[in-house]
Amino acid sequence: TSQFVIGATAATAEHRFIYNNFTGALFFDDDGTGATVQVQFAQLTDGLAFTANNIVVG
Repeated sequence: TSQFVIGATAATAEHRFIYNNFTGALFFDDDGTGATVQVQFAQLTDGLAFTANNIVVG
């Protein structure tokens, strides 16, 4: 759960998955620091009750 954040960008180096609840964009950030550009990989509905539990990486 420490790799997930709701907002426009990662807030710590641990954040990898970013859900922008205003636009619905779901991003992956390779380093969590902004040194590399975060990549949008999904477009969801904005304002979802989205949590880290909704993401499964296999």
